[in-house]
Amino acid sequence: MDNRARRILTSVCNKEMADAEATRIMMRGERNADIRAALKEISRLETRHIVLWREMLEGSDGLGDRRTVGNEVRKIMLMHMILGTALTIKIIERKELEMYRRVYNAQKKFRLSRKEARAINEIEKEDLMKVGPLSTRIVQYNSLLNNIKDVILGMNDGLVEVLAAVVGFAAALHTTELVILGGIIVAVSGTISMTVGAYLSTESEKSMKVKKDGASAPKLSAGYMGLFYIIGAAFPILPFALGAHGSGGIILSVVVTCVVLTVVSVIISLLSDTRIYSRVLKTLALSILAASATVVLGTYARYVLHLVI
Repeated sequence: MDNRARRILTSVCNKEMADAEATRIMMRGERNADIRAALKEISRLETRHIVLWREMLEGSDGLGDRRTVGNEVRKIMLMHMILGTALTIKIIERKELEMYRRVYNAQKKFRLSRKEARAINEIEKEDLMKVGPLSTRIVQYNSLLNNIKDVILGMNDGLVEVLAAVVGFAAALHTTELVILGGIIVAVSGTISMTVGAYLSTESEKSMKVKKDGASAPKLSAGYMGLFYIIGAAFPILPFALGAHGSGGIILSVVVTCVVLTVVSVIISLLSDTRIYSRVLKTLALSILAASATVVLGTYARYVLHLVI
């Protein structure tokens, strides 16, 4: 095996070792029996992969380096502490897919034996066919993430709709208190509308017997939708509530909302296995477009219609 290929594959093996160790740690601390069982199976598969990697890379410098593996484990566990088990496992899975792209490129660029290529293909196949579905199952066992459609839809609508309303009011009105009041009215009415809509929609699915496996109950769906709508709605209003006004308030409101939308878009991408950059850019572009339209309307109302409040 070419030395350059060996270095690439050694780094991949060390990453697999760190993932296996981190998964075992998560498994020991997991209270949910179903999630614990899925983590145990993932750990077993990753341990098997490590055996295959070691047989292939025996004698390679840096293979199983404790410091390298330990640092990676600490990074994963910090991520686990912040994001929880389900999201952490999805991120690990996504990183492993990126690793296999490196391995695939190494296979094309460097000459590997049939035995080496066969072992790599076996590892990759197991990751795609077994580890991937297990990580999806872990997401389904998480009540919040299993209702991710309601969470994301509520959060996105709260952010975008209230941002558009608030910056429009700010462009039209002189009084910051009225901007805040207008934003709160839109937020409350939107929360009620989204909650009722989510309940009736899920209830209809249930009564028509088209409810999908893993879908949420009507009350749970409505609860998540309403809760995350009002949470999302709070961010565009926050800069004005903290004393910002006029164009400065508009800019701050847009910036805060865009930051939160970016985080939400990244989470959606991780859970749906879609490209992060394209989703973030699309979400931000549409949100800024909506805000720009209402700013134009508010400015028109102030300076052309001479609406002064």
